[in-house]
Amino acid sequence: MNKDNCFLIIPASGIGKRMNEIIPKQYLKLDNGITIIDQCLKTLLSEDRITSFVVAIADGDNRFESSTYFNHPKMFSIIKGGKERYHSVFNALNALNDSANYNDWVLIHDAVRPCIQKNDVKNLIDEVSNHSIGG
Repeated sequence: MNKDNCFLIIPASGIGKRMNEIIPKQYLKLDNGITIIDQCLKTLLSEDRITSFVVAIADGDNRFESSTYFNHPKMFSIIKGGKERYHSVFNALNALNDSANYNDWVLIHDAVRPCIQKNDVKNLIDEVSNHSIGG
């Protein structure tokens, strides 16, 4: 990738109201024993070109502290999410504002979409790396 950094934003402040569960959807465990958010991060951070990430969590959420990725070396920041997903993304972009450069890339992936494949992330970065603006 011919850009300086590739930041990852994970909006994870939803409560999963429609799931009728006691805990938010991103903290439910999959059949492999990994939480949904950790499965997302495991796949996404396996792409070496992602240099750091921001997680947007709900105010008062202390569950992410139990994540395998809570103290990950690529952790940039854990920030307060918003009422809607776009608010969380906006808050995360603001957290990157002073550190991101003009040529950096920002990828956004919802914390409750664990079926992403490493090859899809690789192909996306490969595809956009030859363009001056993202898609």
